[in-house]
Amino acid sequence: MKPSATRSGQAAPSAPIRGERDPSLGLTRRAGQPAKETCIVSKTIDWGPIRTLARRVLTEGERVALTRKEKALLRRTAAEVGISASEVESALATEEGALGLLQEESRRISEGTRRLMDALHRMYEHKDKGDLDSARQEMRNVLAVEVVPHYRAIAQGQLEAMADEHQQGERAPGASTRAVFARRTPLRLRGR
Repeated sequence: MKPSATRSGQAAPSAPIRGERDPSLGLTRRAGQPAKETCIVSKTIDWGPIRTLARRVLTEGERVALTRKEKALLRRTAAEVGISASEVESALATEEGALGLLQEESRRISEGTRRLMDALHRMYEHKDKGDLDSARQEMRNVLAVEVVPHYRAIAQGQLEAMADEHQQGERAPGASTRAVFARRTPLRLRGR
């Protein structure tokens, strides 16, 4: 289960992601991936701090301080958006590299959010018309290009839910596919 935003904008607690836990980092390795390609993601996704840092640095012109706290934030976010640890360490060696890392993290979050939200909108339109093949294709298109593990998991979950819905034939005559889907698979995303 993914975290949802509370009214205060903070991430609500969520269940841990299945996989191996690294207690020293407070992170979980995503199960089912080869060791070399294992993605490490934190238990909850809270991109508020990285968005704040990006606004201060990229929009307002503040310098990247490379404090221990900022480095930890950049490392954590890099893992959450699918950037390898070796790339992160290389980037954090210089202020210029850290700036590039911040730009890439910010880009992946904003583009991934837009891509997924647009695809979900189109998917629901297709489902409302009863066109499950096109609805599934929208999620496959996201999976073909998306690198952020959180967004990939959401798209994969949508595909699985549609497969379950189709197999179980849960849709009552005259019922909206959106209502059936919303009941079966709650979608929890943080706002932009």
